[in-house]
Amino acid sequence: MANLDIEKLKKLLQSFHHLTGLRIVIFDRSFHEILGYPSEHCRFCSYIRSNEKALQKCYACDAAACKVCQHTNELYLYTCHAGLSEVVSPIYYNNTIIAYLMFGQICNYPDKEAIWPFIRERCKDYVSDINALKKAFFEKSYVSLETLQAAANIIEACTAYIHLSELIRQDSNDLPSQINQFITSNLDKVLTADSICQTFHISHSRLYRISEQLYGCSIGKQIKKLRIQAAQKLLRDSDLNISEIATRIGIYDYNYFTKYFKQATGVTPSLYRASSSTNAGS
Repeated sequence: MANLDIEKLKKLLQSFHHLTGLRIVIFDRSFHEILGYPSEHCRFCSYIRSNEKALQKCYACDAAACKVCQHTNELYLYTCHAGLSEVVSPIYYNNTIIAYLMFGQICNYPDKEAIWPFIRERCKDYVSDINALKKAFFEKSYVSLETLQAAANIIEACTAYIHLSELIRQDSNDLPSQINQFITSNLDKVLTADSICQTFHISHSRLYRISEQLYGCSIGKQIKKLRIQAAQKLLRDSDLNISEIATRIGIYDYNYFTKYFKQATGVTPSLYRASSSTNAGS
């Protein structure tokens, strides 16, 4: 479970809305909305969401977007099932995604008349009065791509502020946090699904669910990702030789480490270090 500084988060969401006019929402790591401003959806979306089938599609669309963001670890701009634009960005705590910041319900079509047939086709099965839906769509303010990108830049700054100010914190006593801390503290040791399950007395299926929830991938892929990140940092910031770096991340065969690193990054450790030195000096 995450601990939220509700009052400060509300002020942040309100400030974003007052600056951009856009609705902004925080989702937890299970993709459920936990805080939004304004609390009401725009009239177009409220009309669609009054249909149960459409409402479930909205939930599924939000979850799918968060999952893409979870896999890429980057901000994601997309078109929702109803044809509107939305943006989602990950919120981190202790190197894991624990929440998502999303803004959306945006009309970025300058010619609403031209795009209306596309919107009508997407939404026609959700409403009984298509003319009322059209009126609600045409009431929406146009948001240019430049404004959308500017708002996306702001939301990335917001997620960084939430992280640095710890406005959302992961409970260190919950099992996912304990597993994450165990992995990050033991990269130099043998780490497998079996060893983690034995340490925490849990089943493989439970570990799989926790890993998907925390990282959006298998535990093995996450361990590899963290080892590569640790190796990259050591290659950039230390004078350790490559064999020592390999040992620091739990790989004791130099040749295997070279293959392991190149498979993940596309370059050998030596080339990565040389490239990092060149970029730092330029």
